[in-house]
Amino acid sequence: MRVRCGITEEPKNCHAVGPTHRTIPEPLPGAPGDRQHPAGPVSIFGDELPGVEVLAKTECLNPGGSLKDRPVLSMVLAALADGQLQPGKTILDSSSGNAGIAYAMVGRIIGYPVEIVIPNNASTERKKRLLAHGAQLIYTDALKGYDEALREVHRRHDTDADTQHYFFCDQYSNENNWRAHYETTAVEILEQTGGRLTHIVAGVGTGGTVTGLGRRLKEHDPTIRLICVLPEVFPGIEGLKPLGPGDIVPRSWTRPSSTSGSQSQVRTRTRCVAG
Repeated sequence: MRVRCGITEEPKNCHAVGPTHRTIPEPLPGAPGDRQHPAGPVSIFGDELPGVEVLAKTECLNPGGSLKDRPVLSMVLAALADGQLQPGKTILDSSSGNAGIAYAMVGRIIGYPVEIVIPNNASTERKKRLLAHGAQLIYTDALKGYDEALREVHRRHDTDADTQHYFFCDQYSNENNWRAHYETTAVEILEQTGGRLTHIVAGVGTGGTVTGLGRRLKEHDPTIRLICVLPEVFPGIEGLKPLGPGDIVPRSWTRPSSTSGSQSQVRTRTRCVAG
């Protein structure tokens, strides 16, 4: 009996995209859901795990270069549809980089300015990509961790109560974050594996990916195990977030329930929690 695992990946390298537009194509060209990105075999574990088939879903093929295109597009289009995002407003959120790129890209396409609060130690490639799309960046002290970017974006939103200059997308509590993965990413994984998978591995940042995947995949098969990769402490892995004592826990994050013998340690200061 072969074991099949799915891995969602979010590489750091990004590439330029095409010209901008002021209207919203239906759907946006190359948008998640417009075409599926393949889940290809990973042979690196072949020798030590000969009975395990590992697939990596290539989310780097999204226009923004990462998985974050899915939830950002979902959140922004929902805000346009329900009137939260109106002409004259600026899209505001915090990001470690990839979501910010997606915001900047989508905002440029639909003609809305974007302001991103980002830790100062974000990679040079991310900063260049954000600026190339016309986003305004507000930097926070890298030594205070990503949570400082979260605190700063909330401060900016709170002080904007009178002018209402911003549309605060708030990916850390926005329901359309996890729903994007429930409705697209998880469905694609089931289609691409024929529903024959036993484990799914994903990093935890906002919690939207693991929450959406977990809810949809466990509806298909309650025995599927969800492996969540997160740094134990800051600094950890860019784009992933510690969720220990004293850390800000995203509202969109649903912690998997652990079962006996299900917790294992992964080196390089990351932890897997299966449930």
